[in-house]
Amino acid sequence: MHSSSGSTNPQVRQVHRLITTLLEPQQAPAQALCLCYHERWEVEETIDETRNQQRLSQQPLRSRSPKLVLQEFYALLLAHYAVRCLMLQAAQSKNVDPDRISFTGAIHILGQAIEQSAFHSPELAFRVLKRMCADLASPGALVAPRGNDSG
Repeated sequence: MHSSSGSTNPQVRQVHRLITTLLEPQQAPAQALCLCYHERWEVEETIDETRNQQRLSQQPLRSRSPKLVLQEFYALLLAHYAVRCLMLQAAQSKNVDPDRISFTGAIHILGQAIEQSAFHSPELAFRVLKRMCADLASPGALVAPRGNDSG
């Protein structure tokens, strides 16, 4: 089975060959398996976002006891989820593919909003959220579409 890489891949014309032990094409069609490989990178990107882009410090988790390390790790995952929710809301507000919203852009815009809105009223906080979504989904802030996206 040959499959082209996505258009954002620098090796866009590279041919991929799939080797598998799965022998039932109806159960696992080769085309579907090739496309799943691209989805694997979604998981890799999430790990990279949490490890390298989300954390302000490049130091390992600060906690010393296993229970507190777990608590700190859960906090990082919840923060990642909150950023991703903001990105989804921004994408939906402008009818844009969520993959086009930049994670690092979201971290930056969210950080600015938090600094500027420490004492805002709920009404002003809603306007700030709406502004963040507009900023994240503005044409200049979007990342290039992925070649393997259907939407």
